[in-house]
Amino acid sequence: MRKTFQFRIYPGRKQEVVLNRTLSTCRHLYNDSLAERKRQAELNKLRKQFDIFPWGKPEWINKYDQMLDLTASKTPYQKEVFSQVLQDAIKRVDKSFKNFFNGFGYPRFQGRDRYNSFTYPQSGFELKDGKLILSKIGTIKIILHREIEGIIKTCTIKRDIDHWYVSFSCEIDNPVLVEIKTKTGIDVGLIDLITLSNGEQIEPPKFLRKSEDNLIHKQKRLSRKKKGSEKRSKQRIIVAKVHRRIRNQRKDFAHKTSRMLVDNYDLIKFEDLQIKNMVQNHHLAKSISDAGWYQLM
Repeated sequence: MRKTFQFRIYPGRKQEVVLNRTLSTCRHLYNDSLAERKRQAELNKLRKQFDIFPWGKPEWINKYDQMLDLTASKTPYQKEVFSQVLQDAIKRVDKSFKNFFNGFGYPRFQGRDRYNSFTYPQSGFELKDGKLILSKIGTIKIILHREIEGIIKTCTIKRDIDHWYVSFSCEIDNPVLVEIKTKTGIDVGLIDLITLSNGEQIEPPKFLRKSEDNLIHKQKRLSRKKKGSEKRSKQRIIVAKVHRRIRNQRKDFAHKTSRMLVDNYDLIKFEDLQIKNMVQNHHLAKSISDAGWYQLM
């Protein structure tokens, strides 16, 4: 099974420029690959309309075709990026289409604020003497605050506003099943976050509600700034940092709560909820998102 370990990294100024340029290059490749597939889909639609398929069936572009084209015609910026990092961007396009065919949304082009990570395979990075060595980027300071388990398979670099993180996806042994001695059922809610089968209740922390006044104030200041101005750009970062703080508080609470449950019970069962459908109710959406059911379950 796979387990992910995340750590913060501390690139220097020049390295941060390279990291941002790598993200930009991967994002442009992602969008170009997506555009190519969309053009092919439109062409197939047109051919179907006029019944003119040259080989008797639709032609589809797959990730292997696009990887082959990438190898043959790299741009100067793409040559500065580790080749398998670029291939991962194409794989993401392929995965987004597979998700679409499985009932998720149609693939979208990614703006600068939406495409915020890139991934190395095993051969593209190394951990040595408390340093992270990335191919074509260099050695970056990392603080390993806990031991990494298993065999590292991939390394994903992520930008979160002005912070950078690395996530190691590791292959670990499947946990040994233990004899079930303690068990509980859990009912989730909005007044009480969770209610255990023994009647014990945990209240929702409501981090978003507590920060709402501060967030509204900063968002109003953002709306008053002139579009495209440096002041608007700075205020946008301030708003994003408020969201990050709320997100981190919610994540920390969910982790501590789930840790408490796992330490006390061998078997835990949650009620079956269609959260995706429930958040479509605009009267409940904010409260459900603030409760963080997804992270807890």
